[in-house]
Amino acid sequence: MIIPDKNQWYGWAALALAQTLLVWSGAPPALNWTLLAAWLVLLLASAALLWREKPAFTVSRDYGAVQQSGQRFTMQFTLHGTMPRPLALHLFDHYPPQAESSAMPQRAPLGTDERLTLAYPLTIHQRGRFHFTALQLRYPDRFQLWQRDLALPAPAEVRVYPRFAHDHADSAFSGIRTPQLGHVHPLYKRGGNGDFSHLRDYQDGDSINRLDHKASARLGKWQVREYDYEHEQPVILMLDASRRLQSRYKGQALFDEQLAAATRLARAALKSGDEIGLQLYSDTPKSWLPASRHGGQYRRLVETLFDRHADDKPPDYAAAIHDVWCRERRRALIILMTVLEPHDGERLRPLLRLLQQRHHVMLVNIRPPWLEDGNDSETRDAALENAARDVYANAFAAAEARLKQEKLIFVSARAENLRPQLLNAYLAYKNHLRH
Repeated sequence: MIIPDKNQWYGWAALALAQTLLVWSGAPPALNWTLLAAWLVLLLASAALLWREKPAFTVSRDYGAVQQSGQRFTMQFTLHGTMPRPLALHLFDHYPPQAESSAMPQRAPLGTDERLTLAYPLTIHQRGRFHFTALQLRYPDRFQLWQRDLALPAPAEVRVYPRFAHDHADSAFSGIRTPQLGHVHPLYKRGGNGDFSHLRDYQDGDSINRLDHKASARLGKWQVREYDYEHEQPVILMLDASRRLQSRYKGQALFDEQLAAATRLARAALKSGDEIGLQLYSDTPKSWLPASRHGGQYRRLVETLFDRHADDKPPDYAAAIHDVWCRERRRALIILMTVLEPHDGERLRPLLRLLQQRHHVMLVNIRPPWLEDGNDSETRDAALENAARDVYANAFAAAEARLKQEKLIFVSARAENLRPQLLNAYLAYKNHLRH
């Protein structure tokens, strides 16, 4: 496409000024018409010469296809052009609207049959898949009265992962303690929760539940039963991707906090020898990753989650739990994460009992931030807001109390405490299995 150059507007202004002076000085009208005709001929000739030029450009990119959110990276592209004359290029790379860069547009000269390599920094603060579409360039004609505007296809995709996906430090357990958590019910059978392996002599600190009295009487010394525990136990993460997780905490969606806690727990489970699986649900089950502990499972889990966001649909717990019930036949630890509301208790209790017929169940409630933050203002609206919050909090506490009566692991945490509390609950569960 050919568009006017800014110099053309200067030319029109100069022509108008010259004609005004000629009229003021009493020059014949033919001179004005001659100047106008000459200017139009120059414009047409310049446009025709620019139109006859057949530009041939090729664009290639050199960039990292995997990046981290909030981290600056460099996008580099190489432009090769075959033109009969040197060009003064004005370039703009159409990067995603979620990206930030102060280095565009750029100006650079391009000689005849030469290559031009440019690089510029940019930052993407969100996670997901982002696409670069085209490289737009402009260059003037020989008289700098017109410009050719070209959009060269230069597609590229960058996968931006959240910061927690790059946290592979071995210090994932640093600062994590395993206290006796409330509402963690013993999920083991008397004497052990694994298959019997062998007998051994009693040692100080052994649980009396493991004593084998018949073998002790026969051998004349205390004997303790040893069990082989199933280290490769499936752990299924059921993550809520409904509208309830769209609430924001310190500028970040609760869904992102949930992903951070889930991926940290996944690494802990894989390190301890357990299998890890995933279900993402909203009004319907969205994604399913079968449980596995083989190499690359953590990468597959992050690949499944990094470009997912909470939608505007309500959660359907029945559909999600039925999907897990049908897919996972082995006895597993099911970790259901969501933002509960007071009316969810009556709907969830029969569904959780169904899951408990085959699995161990951990229910994780992410408390919404507004439930904890009061309004200290002394206005009438603030008083009404605080009263409404108290009514909701009381109803919420009653629903939590009913859910805690079920034989499950119940965790209720604010967004900032979700990661350590979830890890504590998992480690406490593993500790129960071994005693």
